[in-house]
Amino acid sequence: MKFLRATLVAVALVWAAGACSTTELDTGELIIEDLVVGTGVEAAAGDSVRIYYVLVRSDDEQICDLRTPCDEGCSPLGLNLDDTIEGFEQGMVGQREGGQRRIIIPPNLGYGLDPPQNQSCIRENEYLDFTIDLVEVIKP
Repeated sequence: MKFLRATLVAVALVWAAGACSTTELDTGELIIEDLVVGTGVEAAAGDSVRIYYVLVRSDDEQICDLRTPCDEGCSPLGLNLDDTIEGFEQGMVGQREGGQRRIIIPPNLGYGLDPPQNQSCIRENEYLDFTIDLVEVIKP
């Protein structure tokens, strides 16, 4: 797990730099790729999770948002998968604790024409490119 945390940003940047072609993104389908397969509890719809993540804009490969295990005191983000966009929940299902997964969410499973007001870097019809380090799964 320590190795995963130390490499989260580096892996996200490497994968974001051209790993998916425009043709792959044009399909409008969710893309899921396990970078490291975890060995812990498997996430399911309706679970709560604690994660570290990097969100990269697909059109210009700029980091848009992130939550990483910084030097001191940066705890993982906790959220309920039922409270996320459809593509995020679908992409997390099946990921195991200790794993790292890349999820590319097309606009129809993301925010489409209605990006969040508090997230100015997410544009309309944006593909969302997440690299997620799953720290903990909390069953309901």
